[in-house]
Amino acid sequence: MARVSSTERSRVRRARYDSLGLCGRCGGPRGDAIGKTCAPCLAIYKRDRRRNADRRIAEGRCRECGGQRDSALVYCERCRGRRKEQAKRREGWWVNYRAKRHQERFDAVLKHYGSSCACCGEADPLFLTVDHIDGGGLAHKRKDGYGSIYHWLFKNKFPKGFQILCFNCNCVKNRSKVCPHQMVENKNAI
Repeated sequence: MARVSSTERSRVRRARYDSLGLCGRCGGPRGDAIGKTCAPCLAIYKRDRRRNADRRIAEGRCRECGGQRDSALVYCERCRGRRKEQAKRREGWWVNYRAKRHQERFDAVLKHYGSSCACCGEADPLFLTVDHIDGGGLAHKRKDGYGSIYHWLFKNKFPKGFQILCFNCNCVKNRSKVCPHQMVENKNAI
């Protein structure tokens, strides 16, 4: 019978754990962890990786591979080149991802609260924004510290107290508490 290396046995074990939805290192439940390891194993992996990097730097070797490096630099020539290539490949990825996610959340908010201005009827999405019906948008932003109101609304399952307004109506409502479109409607009703 052919002898199987420990590396091969580890690979097979990790694959079996992964197919069962378990941690690839300890075989325990993954819980809410993202990836193939549980949170405690991931913390141990990061700690050990950091310790090894610090030890290599203290010894005057490359932080990543342990090879020879210039004394003023942390990485060797090969690792610096590889990191530059990785940075070029990733360039713009996060920006594109965030823009796509923002647009998806914006579309979901428009679908839920209405796709036109509640005051004047403007329907072009480029002009639309979210308004706190009873005011207090700045206080709300300070309290919850959200970066995007669309993300916050999506995450909190579209609570009541918000409406869609165009930027003009929203700015005028902020200054005078009443939009001119509503004043015209009230005059016409009299």
